[in-house]
Amino acid sequence: MKSLLLIVLFKLTTTYGSINVSCAETDEWPALPKETPSVLAKLTVSLAVMSEKASDAALNISWAINIDYSNKYLIGTEFIVNSKSYLCQYYPPFSEVNASGYEQWFHYTEIPAMPDTNYAVIGSNLPQSMSVERPQSKIFETPDCSHETMRQHSSCLRIAEIESEWEPNIISTFVNGQVEVSFTSSKHSTEYDLQLWRCNCATLTSCPSEIKCSEYISEDKAFSEGKSRWTRILNATGPCDSLLILISPFFNHCDVFCQEKIAPVDCSQREHPNYTLLLCLACITMVLIPVAFLIWYKTYKAHSELPQASAFVYVLVVYPAGNRAFQRAVVAFAEFLQSQLNCKVAIDMWEQGRMAEQGPVRWLTTHTECADKVAIVCTPRTALRENTAEHCQPTALRDHTVPASTDDVFSLALNMLEGQMKGLSALKKYCTVHLGDRPDTKHLPAALRVCKSFSLMKDVEKLGRHLQNTGTEAHYFPSVGLKPRALTGDAAGRLKNAIRELQTG
Repeated sequence: MKSLLLIVLFKLTTTYGSINVSCAETDEWPALPKETPSVLAKLTVSLAVMSEKASDAALNISWAINIDYSNKYLIGTEFIVNSKSYLCQYYPPFSEVNASGYEQWFHYTEIPAMPDTNYAVIGSNLPQSMSVERPQSKIFETPDCSHETMRQHSSCLRIAEIESEWEPNIISTFVNGQVEVSFTSSKHSTEYDLQLWRCNCATLTSCPSEIKCSEYISEDKAFSEGKSRWTRILNATGPCDSLLILISPFFNHCDVFCQEKIAPVDCSQREHPNYTLLLCLACITMVLIPVAFLIWYKTYKAHSELPQASAFVYVLVVYPAGNRAFQRAVVAFAEFLQSQLNCKVAIDMWEQGRMAEQGPVRWLTTHTECADKVAIVCTPRTALRENTAEHCQPTALRDHTVPASTDDVFSLALNMLEGQMKGLSALKKYCTVHLGDRPDTKHLPAALRVCKSFSLMKDVEKLGRHLQNTGTEAHYFPSVGLKPRALTGDAAGRLKNAIRELQTG
């Protein structure tokens, strides 16, 4: 057996009669023999407060071992907690102790617990059986910083300090159809999202509780590397009145959902209008009024038949690993959602850096909790897979050029959905999207058969109505469901071509 690389960061010794257990983090495991012990009897996860200080909070992992003849093969128990592995070994071994009873309980309480975090705990006895029996797993969510057990946690105190000390001092001017924005960055964030909006309210103070904006203008990003103040140029359309600047920081504790800062655009330095040009434009407009009215009426009638969304929708897109053509089609779908359905999309291809830092489990659980909808994109139906249940399977179209993390995120998403199948309200958050014809439900995994299903481009309007029906009113900026000419624009064209390439490839 290879020597174990033990990182003595967490260690516990618990005694039950004459059997003790010792746990430590490891990344190597012994070879599997032919005979294996029975699976874990039970697994529970709770919060253990080791002292009066909330910063000492830890996970309490408790498990039960069946007392049976197979224990003579038991060499230890493996736990995987958010991608970290821990090995618990028993001494003396069960085979040397005359243990009695139906089961024996053990506890491990040395893994620190962070606030507002999902911990995915998977436990299995070693050597692990190669049968179809699945290991015990639990998902445990710790309280956030508003809970009294975590209020004095060092990370909660740090979050409050970070958010309160950032004063961006936003200065913006409107010149020659552009808005120049400068702001002070925070030492805790190197990335910022700048957005320009036109709002219904005349001034910022007239909408203190909710900023009701009707038109998204433009967007830019700033990456502050060693600079304390940044300047960016945003393209503007129309007059300067009622333009607002929104700056969203990317702090580690809130990522893309951090509290934004808002400031009105300074219109005092705008250029004087060219009255001669305005007169010419007015004459041209008078000639084109009939045509413009007909175009407007046709567009308005088509748009009025769609539901009007009352909130900005955050959509998480997950998909199985496939070939490059399938992945291009998924990215085209994400771009279509963001540009034509007014969705803010999270997808692994656009956040590979953050996924590498956080790990697939934390990245997925964070986005799943914050997202309004989760769209699961399935592989297309083909003649080769018509009679097999390979649709939406992680290895259906696997290409070695596609990152392995895509499979990990997809498998974790299916497990999370499977754990929520009994909650009808939770299932409304998920939907399946087929890039082409919709397969028979028997070809889908069981967890996806109860979700709403859409096929592109046939059900694109139904998908838009489904995504906008979030049932929440927590977002600042209203948007419409499907933009005018959305199905004939560049984003729709790229999506159609990608689907066509996928079906004929």
